[in-house]
Amino acid sequence: MKGDETKRPPGYLKHKGSGQAYVLIDGRAAYLGVYGSPESRRRYSRAIAEWTAGTWTGRASGDPTVADLLAGWWRWAERHYLKRGRPTSEIGVAKGVVQILLDLYDDLPARDFGPACLRTVRAEMVRRGWCRTNVNRQVLRVRAIWRWGVAEEIVPGSVLPGLDAVRGLRRGASEAPERPRVRPVSETSVAAVQAAVPPVLAAMIEVQLRTGCRSGELVILRAGDLEMLREPETVWLYRPASDKSEHLDPATEKVVLLGPRAQEAIRPLLTADPAAWVFRLPAGRGSRGGPTAGGPRRRRKTGGRSGRTVGDRYTPDTYRRAVQRGCEQAGVATWHPHQLRHAFATEIRRVASLDAARVLLGHRFAETTEIYAEADRTGALDALRRLG
Repeated sequence: MKGDETKRPPGYLKHKGSGQAYVLIDGRAAYLGVYGSPESRRRYSRAIAEWTAGTWTGRASGDPTVADLLAGWWRWAERHYLKRGRPTSEIGVAKGVVQILLDLYDDLPARDFGPACLRTVRAEMVRRGWCRTNVNRQVLRVRAIWRWGVAEEIVPGSVLPGLDAVRGLRRGASEAPERPRVRPVSETSVAAVQAAVPPVLAAMIEVQLRTGCRSGELVILRAGDLEMLREPETVWLYRPASDKSEHLDPATEKVVLLGPRAQEAIRPLLTADPAAWVFRLPAGRGSRGGPTAGGPRRRRKTGGRSGRTVGDRYTPDTYRRAVQRGCEQAGVATWHPHQLRHAFATEIRRVASLDAARVLLGHRFAETTEIYAEADRTGALDALRRLG
C-alpha cells in the first residue's frame, strides 16, 4: 500500500524475545537485524523510504535472513508453545541455540544456511561446553525452525535435505561431554535430610520417594485432589491438575497412587478446606524459604515467564533449593528431588516388574522407565556365587 506523507511513519521497534529490531507495516512485521545495530538502522531507513514511495514489498531486504527467520519463528513459538494458557519450557530451552544462530549468521540469507553452517553451529555448542545429548537435541531444534520456515514459504524446501543429512554426535566420537547419569539417592541420605528440614519438607520428600511423582505434580497437590479408596485395600488416588505429558495423549489421565507410607506423611497436613495446598510453606517464610517481614506475607510473581503466583506453597524451584539446603545442614552429598523418582523406579523394578514401574511412573513406553530404574543385579550376583 502506498505511503501517505501526512501519516506518521511506522516506528523502529524491538522484539523482546529475540532481541531483533523490526518495523510493522500494514500489520506485517519485517525484521531488520540486531536491535540498535547500524545495519538494522539502515534497513529501517530503506523500509520507510520504500513505504513512502509505495514500493514496499513486505521485506526489509532481498532474501529473508537468518535473523528474519528466527524472529518470525519466535513470534509463532510464543503463541504455539502454550499449556493451559502458559508458556511451556520450549521457549526457554530454545534461547541458547537461537542466540548462537544470531551471533554467527544473523545477516546470512536463510536459504543459504546449509550443512556446513549447521556443523559450525554444532561445533560452537560443543565449544561452550554443552553435553552431547543437548547438542543433538538443539540440532533437531534448528532443523525444526527451518522446517517451519519452509511451511511458511520463508525459505525454499530445497534447504531441508542438506540439514537432515547432518547426523547427531555419537557417544565417544566427539569432544562434547556426556551428561552425567541421574542416580537414585540412597535412603540413608534421604533420612539424614528429612531429620534436618521442617516437617512439611520432610513429608514432601517422603511422598515423592514413595510415589515417584514429579516435583511439579507434588507441589500442586490439594486436599480435594485426593480420592481415598478402601476396597480391596486402602489406597489413595491423586489426579494432578497438570501433567507434563498430557499434550501427548489428552485422553490418558495421570493418576498417582499413594500407599500407606505416603498416606502417613500427608495425613497430618490435610485440612477441611479441599482447595488448600497440602504442602504449604512454613509460617513466616516467603517463596524463597527465608524469613519475611512482620504482618501477612505479600504474594508476588516469580521472575520467570509463567507469572505463577507463589508465597503460600512450594514451587519446584523452591522445593529443589530447600532440599539442597537440607543436604548442607545434614552434611551429606547434595542430591536433588528428581533422584527420588529414580529411587522409586529402581525399587519398584526390583520388587515387581518393569511394566509395574512404567504404570506407576506414568510412562507411555517401557524404554523410558529403563532410564529411571537402575538394573537390579542382586539376582545375577547370587547366580554367580552359586556357580563359584
